[in-house]
Amino acid sequence: MILTIKRIGDKKQLIDNRRIKDKMILTRKILNENKEK
Repeated sequence: MILTIKRIGDKKQLIDNRRIKDKMILTRKILNENKEK
């Protein structure tokens, strides 16, 4: 039981990390576009 909960937590962590990475990439793109203007 505890193992499955931990596994679900790890999966959620992976998804959160991916989301954060995507957000960082998006903001970096926007910042670069603003710089070029």
